Amino acid sequence: MKTLNKICWIIGIVLGLGSLVLFFTDFATITSSGKEVTLVGAQLGFGSKVEFLGKEVNMAKSADILFCFILTVLAAAFSALSFKTKKLRYAAPAVGIVSAVYMLVIALSDAPKFVDSRPLPSVSGVVYTPFVLITAIALFAFTAFSVAHLLIDD
Repeated sequence: MKTLNKICWIIGIVLGLGSLVLFFTDFATITSSGKEVTLVGAQLGFGSKVEFLGKEVNMAKSADILFCFILTVLAAAFSALSFKTKKLRYAAPAVGIVSAVYMLVIALSDAPKFVDSRPLPSVSGVVYTPFVLITAIALFAFTAFSVAHLLIDD
């Protein structure tokens, strides 16, 4: 039982960190003036400068994606630090499920609702890449293994 507990804990940490890494993959493609701009999740959450039609454009920040990113960081940190203190093992799945549900809402909604494309002129389309849904699935898997670690440990 102790070995199974350690395996669930390690897989939970790996999935938490993997979910965090997925925020640095392509999240959305914006079509504007016949040109496409692809942004990673971190660019959407924190804002960034993007090359568009020969000049740099400051993209707006998406508060929803930033919030989900922060929750994912907290969940991964709580999971990783749960070996030091037993209290954090309850926080990891709690924050993980909130992050997973919120990311699933983002993934299943229309992209223009969560991707702010304001500085780009005449936007004709905003679509998510598959990595948004993969991130939500990884967060749910993280939560499942965190709960398993919690239940087996008790």
